[in-house]
Amino acid sequence: MVRQVADRLQASPQDQTTYVEEFIREHPAQDLGSVSSGSGHFQEYGAPGFIVRTLTEYVHTVLIDTLQIIMAGQHYCLRWNNYQSNMTSVFHQLLRNEAFVDVTLACNDSSLKAHKVVLSACSSYFQKLLLENPCKHPTIIMPQDVCFSDLKFIIEFVYRGEIDVSQAELQSLLKTADQLKIKGLCEVPEGKEGANYSSAEN
Repeated sequence: MVRQVADRLQASPQDQTTYVEEFIREHPAQDLGSVSSGSGHFQEYGAPGFIVRTLTEYVHTVLIDTLQIIMAGQHYCLRWNNYQSNMTSVFHQLLRNEAFVDVTLACNDSSLKAHKVVLSACSSYFQKLLLENPCKHPTIIMPQDVCFSDLKFIIEFVYRGEIDVSQAELQSLLKTADQLKIKGLCEVPEGKEGANYSSAEN
C-alpha cells in the first residue's frame, strides 16, 4: 500500500489531488484501522493486526496532510469574458448619457463633455493639461485651428476605439489627432510629448 501511495503521489498536482480525495473517500480512517491479520491478503504475509492498523492509519494521515499541501499550493485564474468590449460599451453609454462627466471641451462656439480619466488615458496632451489643472470640472479651451467636427470624431474614437470618416475628412482629422497626441491615431515621437498645449479654465 505504501509503495502504491508513493507512486501515485509522484503524479501531477491535479492527479495527486484526485487520487488523495478518492482514497480518503473510499477508505475512511475507522475502516482502515479495523483491518486485522485475519484478512486473506495480510494473512498471506503474516502481518500482525496492530502493524496493519498502524500502517493504514499512518497512510491515511499522510494522505490528508498531502492533500492540504496540494490544495494550499494551487492558484486560480478568474477571467471576465469579453472584458474589453464590456468596458468600451459602458464608457460609451456613460458619454452618451453625460453620466459622471467631469470635463468640458470648448471649441469655437461649441462644447462637449467627457471624462478626465478617458481623455488622460488616450492623450498625453489632455493628460498634461488635466494634471496641471486639478479642479473638479475644468473647461479646456481647444486651439483655434481645431474644428469641432474633428473634435467630435476624436472623442468618439477614444471611447469606441474606431470611427468611420470620409476621405475628405481624413486629412484634417489626422492633423488634429496629431496635435492632440491621440493614441492610435498618431505616432508621438519620444521626448516630444507635451508641446503646444492650450489652456484649461475652471
